Amino acid sequence: MKKCHHNDPIKLIWGPPGTGKTKTVASMLFCLLKLRMRTVTCAPTNTAVLAVASRLHT
Repeated sequence: MKKCHHNDPIKLIWGPPGTGKTKTVASMLFCLLKLRMRTVTCAPTNTAVLAVASRLHT
């Protein structure tokens, strides 16, 4: 992950289907959890939440 110089702690990821949003979020969460950082992840549907969660467990 590259160092982010933004002061705003909230980050949003948006894009059309198939652009790797779920993979990106799961990779970022994995790295942050390894660093024992607290995170909150939101998604518009339960299906989207399950998709991210399933990537963390694999």
